[in-house]
Amino acid sequence: MDNQTQVTLSNLPLNFNLVQQIFEKVAKEGLNVDMISIISNTGLNISFTIVEEKKTHMEKALAQILKDMKGFNIHYNSGYSKISIVGIGMKSSSGVASKYFNALEKIPVKLVTTSEIKISCLVEGKYKDKAVKALVDAFEL
Repeated sequence: MDNQTQVTLSNLPLNFNLVQQIFEKVAKEGLNVDMISIISNTGLNISFTIVEEKKTHMEKALAQILKDMKGFNIHYNSGYSKISIVGIGMKSSSGVASKYFNALEKIPVKLVTTSEIKISCLVEGKYKDKAVKALVDAFEL
């Protein structure tokens, strides 16, 4: 998938109700998100992707929900592509992630999400063809 924007919210308070509020507002605005990653240490860091055409709409929605908060950062990085491998056989095969990351060793990966049957990564658009070829070769597709 091309035309992806990574949205990263960092230094949010460690409050999981806030996560619910953010995604509830995003849903009410009719915005679709993908590749959600949440890291909680002393604070919350949330990354997710949206289609580039929705960036302005997302900026407005997040500004509304976070208007009373201070000390956090929001970054929007556009021009990315999401590349996925999918297969039911991944549930019972070991080494798929290793093969995936070995294939992409020379590609700067920005974000990764997984499920039992899928691994997706976000790469700059300029690396898309190289990444796809590396995965096709590695998995003999």
